Amino acid sequence: YQLFTSVKLMKEVSDIAKGMKVGSFFITFTHILSEVDTGFSLLEELRREMSWGCADIFIHTKTK
Repeated sequence: YQLFTSVKLMKEVSDIAKGMKVGSFFITFTHILSEVDTGFSLLEELRREMSWGCADIFIHTKTK
């Protein structure tokens, strides 16, 4: 169930990201936005300690 929810949530997030302006930044945790579907490119990937544990952080920018 959790995987399905994550896939559904990422689809919803990607749909919102499509409408953002070129040059916008979008930060996600755990999952990368699809460049093909959203027009975002990955700028940087980080791993940081958060209050809940270690997290993968992805910084994207809208290029298309």
